[in-house]
Amino acid sequence: MAKVVPIEIIATKILEIRGKRVMLDRDLAQLYGVATRRLNEQVRRNRERFPEDFMFQLSKEEVANLKSQFATSSWGGTRKLPYVFTEQGVAMLSSVLNSERAIKVNIQIMRAFVKLKELLLTHKDLAVKLEALERKYVNHDKKIKAIFDALQLKYQLKYSNEVIYYGTDKAYFFQSIKLPNDTLRTRLGNCIDFSALFASILEALGINSVIALIPGHAFVGWETWKESAKFQFLETTAIEKMSFEDAFSIGQKHMSKGTYAKNPTLYDFPGSPIFVQIKKMREKGIMPIIDF
Repeated sequence: MAKVVPIEIIATKILEIRGKRVMLDRDLAQLYGVATRRLNEQVRRNRERFPEDFMFQLSKEEVANLKSQFATSSWGGTRKLPYVFTEQGVAMLSSVLNSERAIKVNIQIMRAFVKLKELLLTHKDLAVKLEALERKYVNHDKKIKAIFDALQLKYQLKYSNEVIYYGTDKAYFFQSIKLPNDTLRTRLGNCIDFSALFASILEALGINSVIALIPGHAFVGWETWKESAKFQFLETTAIEKMSFEDAFSIGQKHMSKGTYAKNPTLYDFPGSPIFVQIKKMREKGIMPIIDF
């Protein structure tokens, strides 16, 4: 063989049929440099070497399905139903064709099968990891909904914004802020009160939480899973009259950059809210907001 066939080209000819990875007789014949008819003749002469798990003939439906996936012209005037060979069948072909080219091509084909297996395993591992992360996210979502529903049902929290202005133009004011225990006791609170309450409960559950501050408002957020640096947000003042789903939807709308906010820090950065990350506050020696 003057030139080794690249593994990448061979890999494109590996198909999955009946749950097995196989190659068409015509593709193999082309790689070996022989006519498809001659390849099949050699197989028929050595039929005992090719059991069904090594080789099988496609049905009319399977051929029609393949034709729908590939250009019809590429099938030429094929009339007989083609045969396909599994990895074991391909390995056996080099012995019946008995040529130097067949041996060299088979080495490349075996490498292509191995490479494909490695890629599939890698993708499978990745899928398992993503599924595990998704489960963690769903669990957080359920926990936070349970918190929201419990506070709504048991405490019937109501929004109350106590702002005291001074000066003639109301440009200067201060706002009364409660500790979470006081919020639960009085069952009243404003956006920062409710956000601090939720952040405290989330921290107690081991969920990394943040309080997001935008001009005139605050709301709570949490990390979707540990060290993901992706956060979801909740409009806590909606607890008085709205469902968790509505409060969650409003929380996302507060974030102009989409559903997730990336890498919240303790400090402000241009174009984004100020994120007060509870974990960062702890690292700076600030004591817990609430004791459960």
